[in-house]
Amino acid sequence: MSLSKQDLIKHVKELTQTKYELFWTKNTNGMDLLVPDDKAIAAAVKADVREPGELELIRNTIKPGQIVVDAGACIGQYALEMAGLVGPGGKVIAVE
Repeated sequence: MSLSKQDLIKHVKELTQTKYELFWTKNTNGMDLLVPDDKAIAAAVKADVREPGELELIRNTIKPGQIVVDAGACIGQYALEMAGLVGPGGKVIAVE
């Protein structure tokens, strides 16, 4: 089943029962992200603000096909990086 971006927003709002409006943006890598209408979160996502040391650790440690966990995932920026590294044969479990 393929959902439009608007349908996806509707489903995410129903599932999360968020008080925020949701909108689509792109980070500095051009990745489409669905974020809450919270200025601090949206600015961090759009600017792709992450800790360089943590990104280096993730990129040097995670390999294709692995199963990895992002505990304390917040909005999932590291989980997205991990997903790209484990590829279709791996799995990322992200929990806030």
